[in-house]
Amino acid sequence: YNNDITMKSSIFIITRFNLKLWGKDKNNQTTLSDKWLVNRFSLFKQYCFPCIKSQTYQDFIWLCLFDIDTPPIFKTEIDNMSRMMPNFHPCYLDETETKGVDSYISRYIQSHKEHSTNYLITCRLDNDDAVHTEYIEKLVELHTQQKENMTIYSFKYGMQYYTDLKLAFRIPYSNNHFLALIDNNFNDEDFKTILEYNHYYIKSCGIPFICINNHQTPMWIEVIHNENVDNDCKMTLRQRPIYKRNIIKKDFAIDIPENPKNIAYIITFFFIPRFMSQILRRIKNKIIH
Repeated sequence: YNNDITMKSSIFIITRFNLKLWGKDKNNQTTLSDKWLVNRFSLFKQYCFPCIKSQTYQDFIWLCLFDIDTPPIFKTEIDNMSRMMPNFHPCYLDETETKGVDSYISRYIQSHKEHSTNYLITCRLDNDDAVHTEYIEKLVELHTQQKENMTIYSFKYGMQYYTDLKLAFRIPYSNNHFLALIDNNFNDEDFKTILEYNHYYIKSCGIPFICINNHQTPMWIEVIHNENVDNDCKMTLRQRPIYKRNIIKKDFAIDIPENPKNIAYIITFFFIPRFMSQILRRIKNKIIH
């Protein structure tokens, strides 16, 4: 591990940045190319890193997993971010470690777990997304109130932000991928992390699942762009445009440009094209596979 072995915590944010796990994005284009890395690091620095650096509760470790062959120019950027944020822990995995990434993460947690506590909180975060600056603080509150040994939590309301159209929408999405697993009876020899549960089927995973309404406050941002591996427009009519970008700055510590306030523009250039392109892409992918 290429980080401070002395730092301990009971809370871990896990990001698999550019491991060789997904070969294609949602448009069937190759991932992990130099072009992909340039774009992904740009998204990471604009949306992901600022919101975690600005968390109101800072007693956590952010385990960020990179491929060992990440070009030196990006490793320099990663080193700079480590200096800016001591609990940002980059690790570089070789091919064998990537194939056994779940075991690697478990070993890492075992060696960095704060053993004076009997709980473990794990949450996953994609390198192009963001969470509310009170996200970790809210999880700590849930831990203190939790009755069961293990529970998976979801914050129901979040946002989707479309980089091409500069549009932001608040959406309800219960089984989103911003889930957290809280284990209040941590066993060093036998424990699970949130990565072991598929968010698409989380309601039937076999352990308690609680969806937090949080007064409809968005607690996460799913950034939608051309190189997402999977994410795209949620096909629901319960989306609501967000116009007050100062709220996003306050709650997520990130700057997002203003979007058009004309509802006809939104319907014409957002809903109709997005829904149609998503349907056509799904048909195309089914044919290919």
